[in-house]
Amino acid sequence: MCRALFFSSFLFVFGAAVPSLAESENWVWALWENRQVDRGLCEEDIYCEPVTTFVPVLIDQPSTEDAEKLFGSLSVTARRRDDLDHERKLPRICRQVDAAAILGFDPEAWELSDRALALRGLPGVYVKTENVRGPEAYGPSFNDDLYNEVFERFRRVGLQLLNEEEMLATPGQPEMNIYFANTDPDTGCQFRFFAGLSQTMLLTRNHTVKMKAGSWGATGGWDGASPEIDEMASILIAIDQFVEDWVEANASPLQADHIEHSEVTE
Repeated sequence: MCRALFFSSFLFVFGAAVPSLAESENWVWALWENRQVDRGLCEEDIYCEPVTTFVPVLIDQPSTEDAEKLFGSLSVTARRRDDLDHERKLPRICRQVDAAAILGFDPEAWELSDRALALRGLPGVYVKTENVRGPEAYGPSFNDDLYNEVFERFRRVGLQLLNEEEMLATPGQPEMNIYFANTDPDTGCQFRFFAGLSQTMLLTRNHTVKMKAGSWGATGGWDGASPEIDEMASILIAIDQFVEDWVEANASPLQADHIEHSEVTE
């Protein structure tokens, strides 16, 4: 989380020390606990509860005797302080893939969101028009003409048409691919296409797995009922639908379903 309404953090040290009669190894760690509220999510009335995260740092590998001395001195110092929240419970040490423990709430408990939420707050999209192989009859300007048409439609509503470098630097890395199949006179198959927007997403069961997944899509092609709609016009119908969906998603008070979340960081 990079935007916060508030946060409080403190540092404490923990380690392992076993009786001197046993052969042992010890490690001392510093653990930083941070609680904060994401301003963007809260303003959208999606999630306003504080999210707790922990940052561990390995400090030392002392002998058992040195570890006991260190913790003894820390305990004395802690008892002398009266401005800490001594009622806090000891954090549970969890596996890296324990998404609920790391995020501060259980992502598996969320209801599936309205798909339009994937377009809300999206500042721009990279549309790979340069890879679309247009029909031979159209001529070599098909890609440039398609790019200009997409740019103009995005410009009208305030949506940015990103280049690849800008897309990689945009949260979610929004990228639209257009997969186009030309008419094949030998088989009689008419032109078809698929336009799909993909963004980076995390698995709810394991938030360390990040991948690009589809968040919007449309199909189209030749229609015998409207033979005047050619390849360019057919693709632009899908682009118009995407622009319409984006405008609707960013103009309406969409929000995720509200459910109760139990904090799981103890």
